[in-house]
Amino acid sequence: MRWHRARTGAPPCDPEVDIKDIDDAESAKAVLTSYYPDLPAGLQDRHTPVSPLWDRIALSRLRFRGAKAWYATLRSLDGAHRLLVLKVPPRSFPDNESRWQHARHQATYQDDEYGRFKPGHRVDWGRWAQDAEPADREWLEGMNSAGGAPISLTATPPRYFRGGNYPSHREMPERADQDFANMLQRGVLEGPLHYRPWVVNPMGAVYLPEKDKFRTIHDCTASGLNDHVLPDECRYDMLEDALPLQTPSCWQAGWDLSDAFYHQHRLQEHCDLL
Repeated sequence: MRWHRARTGAPPCDPEVDIKDIDDAESAKAVLTSYYPDLPAGLQDRHTPVSPLWDRIALSRLRFRGAKAWYATLRSLDGAHRLLVLKVPPRSFPDNESRWQHARHQATYQDDEYGRFKPGHRVDWGRWAQDAEPADREWLEGMNSAGGAPISLTATPPRYFRGGNYPSHREMPERADQDFANMLQRGVLEGPLHYRPWVVNPMGAVYLPEKDKFRTIHDCTASGLNDHVLPDECRYDMLEDALPLQTPSCWQAGWDLSDAFYHQHRLQEHCDLL
């Protein structure tokens, strides 16, 4: 972790952070790498400043892809979400490329200081907030510095892994693979990772022959996620809003955001459900 953060220019720990109250992955990583205690006592030293955080980390062996490995897991203060699931690296790597590949597959290692997946950045939320209506600025600032939009949950959904995708996703394997590769390349998805997310939503697909468009569908109903999500409020401009603005011989125009759903960051701790 320290090696990767040093080479990617990750910010150091904020000295004003109260270690016992840390509740996000970026602050946890910054503290763990900034206050790493000296050997031989290491992290077993009860007097080190990082001990309140280290006491919350569980070291366990997890099975993934047919093999077991050691993982360090940090949960949120309320225990509802996994903030970090880090595969413990070997004692040594044969070269820096192997070390870099291990780090690249660690979840959150490509996030910015606000916990947003950097390869998926497509909107300058801070600049947008400056020109937005006052009623929209709080939400836009949240997208900028609060790490993204949270999912309104009634409870943490149970773990789910179906073991495969729907036949509709397998009927056109080349298009499915290409669409999946495009989502990875654009930063819509993060991975592959060293572990299986808490909820793995099975994928289906819809093909529109008249547009030659292949659309991947992530089934959050089958996984049980939707059963634990409250609907977000949303207001659209209605006809009665637009009619007072019309004048004789005026022009009408419309526009649409391509893949608008993918422009919105989700709160990092909720990415384990998507």
